[in-house]
Amino acid sequence: MPSTPNKRHVWTVLVRAYPADDGNMLIEAMKPSKITKSQLTACNVCNLAVPHKMRVRERRCRDKACKEVSAGKPCAWYCKTQECQKLHLMTVAERGEHLTPRRGVEPVRMTAAMKAFATDLAAQGLKPSRIRNGMMTRFSLDHETLPSLQVVQRFVNHYTRSRLRNNDFIDEATNDIWEAGFTGGEADDAPFTFSWRMTADGKPWVGRGTDEDPFLVGISTKNLLRKAERDPASFILHMDATFKLSQAWYPVFVVSVSDSNRTFHLLAIFISSQRKEEHYTEALCALRRVYM
Repeated sequence: MPSTPNKRHVWTVLVRAYPADDGNMLIEAMKPSKITKSQLTACNVCNLAVPHKMRVRERRCRDKACKEVSAGKPCAWYCKTQECQKLHLMTVAERGEHLTPRRGVEPVRMTAAMKAFATDLAAQGLKPSRIRNGMMTRFSLDHETLPSLQVVQRFVNHYTRSRLRNNDFIDEATNDIWEAGFTGGEADDAPFTFSWRMTADGKPWVGRGTDEDPFLVGISTKNLLRKAERDPASFILHMDATFKLSQAWYPVFVVSVSDSNRTFHLLAIFISSQRKEEHYTEALCALRRVYM
């Protein structure tokens, strides 16, 4: 039996070597799709002589209208994007046709510009609700064109967990604190962590942030602590709580001294889960022990 020749997919190029932002706007104007393949390969989008990569992504239709008339048969429409990683130029191509030209009702999604705006504010520590309100002003949106709070929360939370390491993984935080725990052999400018409560093997105690087991860890260096080596009558010790609840859920204790010239000298900072008298006391006890 003669072998059947392989059929090569014929792609129709929609735009070639367009700015990536414009290419993304074109994708957003199409019926909803999802990325099914993403890989880096040698670039053929631009004419740069220097070898570099391009990001190739393939998409498949996920429109609800096509799904309703599919009768179990997947939509035959595909889309492929090739984005140069040097010049950020994009080629967009498609093949096949949708099962129906009708577009299903979809919730408002975040555009590429909205995502870039959200990542900038998330890096500053703003909460999803404030980021969403900022989108309304920045992009002149109304309540019908503004993505829902759930959509913004999902994107921001995923970004902060995966890129900014903003998560509640206590084991990972504990390991980081233990690795930087004070031993006495650190370099003068090397930061270390310390606490008043200690584990059985002498490592800083990392609480769970509850009233019964608060989180309180100090950070300093030997050079910073040496700034307190002076006549006690010549300086004033300061301990202030500084925090911005719109960006962070926890207070930070700043311990410093000011001399007769009103010069500020930082000694240490403490990250705490609460801000009560016993937490100030515990922080000062920990600082005294590591200083002595």
